[in-house]
Amino acid sequence: MSENFFGIGCVQWTDKSRNPLIIQKYREVCGENDYPTLEQCMMAEGNMILYGFSEVSKYSEIYDEWKKKYDLVSKIESVNDAALQICCKYEVCRGCETENVQNTRIKDAKKVYDVMMGGNGSGEQD
Repeated sequence: MSENFFGIGCVQWTDKSRNPLIIQKYREVCGENDYPTLEQCMMAEGNMILYGFSEVSKYSEIYDEWKKKYDLVSKIESVNDAALQICCKYEVCRGCETENVQNTRIKDAKKVYDVMMGGNGSGEQD
């Protein structure tokens, strides 16, 4: 395999350990020669994210530390921090240390949380 990796999937997995792993997750869901459906893409990428936070992954401490810190704290505060932890420690996206990227991630995380809690996606619900 070439040392030139490119981002794959919703998280744009790129590094030499995660790039082949997301391909493996797609193969597990789709087989060797199939074109994935949207549902299969969601399944493969969901499996990759779950693997990323499992105890066998080097990223497992992100979830473990977050859970210890926010076990008894305000949910919206934990959502804000989770957005930043995922951005800067798991995705390791370009610009994650900048205030603009962090504010965008927090705003988007609040909207997702709001929808998951039965809101309309405004992000205003605590």
